[in-house]
Amino acid sequence: MRILILTQYLAKGGLERIVGDLALQFQQRGCHVWVAVYESDGLDTTLCETLRRNGIVTLVWKKRSGFCWRTVWQLFRTCRNQRIDIIHAHDLGALIYAVCARFLRPKNTKIVHTQHSFVHLKKQLKRYAFYERIFSSFASHICTVSEKVFRTYTELGVPVKKISIVPNGIAFPENESLVPVATAPHFRPAQEKSSWRSEVCRADKRRLLSLGRIVRGKGLEHLLQAWTQMPALVHNKWQLVCVGPWDATFFHEVLTPLLEAGNGDVVFTGPTDSPFHFYLTSDAFVSLSEEEGMPLAAHEAIGSGLPALLSDIDGHRSLSRMATLVALDGPPATLASTLASWLLATARRTGTRLEYWQQRENFRSRHSSAAMAEHYLRIFAHHIRSALVLMAALAMLVPCITIAQSDSPQITDLIEKPEYLDAQDWIRNIDLRLSTEESTLLTFRNPGLCGSLPHLQGETLTAAVSLHWFRGVALSVSKPSYEGARLGPHTDALVPVTSPLPCSDGPAQPVTWYFAEVKMRASDGPLVLSGRLEGAMMTSSDRVSTLLSWPLQIQRLPFRFEGRWSLPLRAEFIPYYSALAHDGQSSLHEGKLTEQYVRAMVEHRLLPLKTWIKQPFQNEQERESSTFSLSRFPHPDLAISKTVFPSLPAWAESDVPRIDSDSDETRSAYWKRWRRYLSEEKQESLEQSVQKRFQNNPFVYLWDEPKQSEWPLLIRFARSVREHAPEFRVLITTYPWSSLLNLVQIFVPLLDTLSTEGRPELPEGTELWSYVSCMSHGCNSSTSSGEPDFVVERNASYIRVWSWMAHHFNLSGVLYYAVNNMWRKSKTVDVWSDIFDFTGNGDGTLFYPGKPGQYGLSEHTPVPSLRLKIWRQTSFDAEYIKLAEEHNPLCFRKVNAAFALIQSARLWKRDSRQFQMAREKLIDCLVPQATDSAVRRSNP
Repeated sequence: MRILILTQYLAKGGLERIVGDLALQFQQRGCHVWVAVYESDGLDTTLCETLRRNGIVTLVWKKRSGFCWRTVWQLFRTCRNQRIDIIHAHDLGALIYAVCARFLRPKNTKIVHTQHSFVHLKKQLKRYAFYERIFSSFASHICTVSEKVFRTYTELGVPVKKISIVPNGIAFPENESLVPVATAPHFRPAQEKSSWRSEVCRADKRRLLSLGRIVRGKGLEHLLQAWTQMPALVHNKWQLVCVGPWDATFFHEVLTPLLEAGNGDVVFTGPTDSPFHFYLTSDAFVSLSEEEGMPLAAHEAIGSGLPALLSDIDGHRSLSRMATLVALDGPPATLASTLASWLLATARRTGTRLEYWQQRENFRSRHSSAAMAEHYLRIFAHHIRSALVLMAALAMLVPCITIAQSDSPQITDLIEKPEYLDAQDWIRNIDLRLSTEESTLLTFRNPGLCGSLPHLQGETLTAAVSLHWFRGVALSVSKPSYEGARLGPHTDALVPVTSPLPCSDGPAQPVTWYFAEVKMRASDGPLVLSGRLEGAMMTSSDRVSTLLSWPLQIQRLPFRFEGRWSLPLRAEFIPYYSALAHDGQSSLHEGKLTEQYVRAMVEHRLLPLKTWIKQPFQNEQERESSTFSLSRFPHPDLAISKTVFPSLPAWAESDVPRIDSDSDETRSAYWKRWRRYLSEEKQESLEQSVQKRFQNNPFVYLWDEPKQSEWPLLIRFARSVREHAPEFRVLITTYPWSSLLNLVQIFVPLLDTLSTEGRPELPEGTELWSYVSCMSHGCNSSTSSGEPDFVVERNASYIRVWSWMAHHFNLSGVLYYAVNNMWRKSKTVDVWSDIFDFTGNGDGTLFYPGKPGQYGLSEHTPVPSLRLKIWRQTSFDAEYIKLAEEHNPLCFRKVNAAFALIQSARLWKRDSRQFQMAREKLIDCLVPQATDSAVRRSNP
């Protein structure tokens, strides 16, 4: 493919960097690339030299004033002589020249136009809107960098089918070792004639970075007005660093008076060839621009791990989940107050720059120059008519353009939330490798089709493989769980689909998400099953049938996941809350519901914890009795013997309900009573089975997150258990401090504590788990610690990482505090639309209450969350980690080193694809013949 990129300027700036990055990316993918510039003013010689070194020819033409026909002729001649297939024009002027040149060469060359902004339309000159309408009609395709630019084109009358949104990509540094871990060196400002200049950047202050052209419309005057009103507490901690070329008139007339009248440390450095030097050596980023198309500097700063404060404009709103937005239409004092509060909160962040860089890995992948180039190349290939060129393009872009069109059904086997799926994730051939009793998910993007969802065909249509469909229901997030979390819909609830999707008589249905759960059951059949996932669906509007078909191959691995889980997850389930969410009160079928929920938890490899007892004894006689009647208490239908134990695996240890009492006498009597209960002979068979279950290495969750002031009481309670019921192990969510080692047998600290205090040396028989809590995303603030958690807005890696965290810290279990905690508010809050609890969406809630008549359900039933399904995949990952470490330790070490998924509790990979690839490589370690199987995603 032969591409000519046409732009007006090639000076230092964001658009010019985009042009350079695109040229390099196209060239790396085997394209022949030319860059043509028709204004030579301010030419960036560094960029030109970079292009030249990479074999890219830069053509520089000096356009005459006004419209220049000579430039048209030069462009035509270049397209003819170099046999250009695509002219990629940037902004209106380049489009006009490209269209005029194409009239002279109409057959072969296509125009793909990118519009970065519509600043020129603000001049209120009607001819600009006329030019946009006329010349865009001659372009093969129009690309816009933001939703706002897209909407403007539609308002101008450009057909929607002709327009795509292709966000600008960024050439982020590839090696994370480039991230400085020490204080950045001083740098002197540009030596320009100005009345305001600081000598150096100070090492004793944090740096607030503003990077971009210092001209009208970029909002620096708003920033300086607010900066001069900052309290001394802020000025003592922060320095404002302004990077970029400035307009001398604007600087002297507007900014200088603000600087001289105010206070605070401000530095102007002038332009830079190395913007990432500033991003990686600053502490926060600010942009109060009044107009942006695609805000390049904001994307670069956020991708570099900086917290960002941005003006609330269209161009910035796409970053609302990653940044803090502030309105510009208020008084300066309000802006100053917001800025001061944000800076003081930012100063309290405790992570390192390397950790913040690592947390933005997925963001950088989604907004990389590579992703941008691949998007453009797919568009180019679509519009090239020459069969020879098209075949060459197809060969070069196999992983890119085999993806179905955006309005077609698509499918992926990547375990990820739909909001985080990228173009490269969609597949045409489904290859699964599953062990016996292992499940996985396929995500199906349905653009409004109705009828029966695809089903198994061929060899896969066997009793060894089961497939069940779920409809994804979105939760509308209005309050973020953490700073930068994306608001709006997040797919989370998974409602079972048992009948065909109804066709609508109204407008076309929007895109909906469906999930196919594939499970490998015990079988003596062939090791590899080949078939298809196939079905005929139709559009609601015209009832035209569409055949959907994906080749499907499932390899049955020689392992059975039926024994003790390598990494058990435990969480509390409260039956009373379940009844509230379903009926609004405790109901007669509460026991049946409890059975269903416990069964669903265990099916997802999650073990339930029981709650506490407030009043263990009604009278003195009962205090001395050993009769619990646990098979009948509190009611035969709600007894744990009926609701909990039948679903538990035989190996699962039972937890003893703890009591809520500070009385030493009451607690001692309670533990003595339990000991007598376990040792006495039972006459009733059901009660015997209950007793036997509690004799299986029981434990008690004695204390949750003890404070320093509570330690004396904690130690007293633990000693009471050890004295009166030594068979019971004690669990406390704290680090294994030396004073507790003889009293506690299960320690459950936060991951961050394990990182800071180190891996403990534990006595024999003592277990180390870890605890997932709201502290990960910030219990009482919007500051995220960087530890993994289960809130709705996170991508799948935040759950998938736990198996690797468990290996890294040598954990034998994970404790998540609840699965239906938010349901306690169900009388006043609809948990289907709001599960915001402990400042986190979905924190402590992994199910939804399915009720008859809702989402096609016919009875009360547990509705699992997508997060719960992702956890199950995490549990399977732990099995492969254990197997690989035991049976091929050398290969396991190589995989672990190659992917480097975990460095610390806060420093770990945020890309879900890496965890999927690591699983495939672990399987290769275990099954040598599997190495020849197709692994579609490349190695890291």
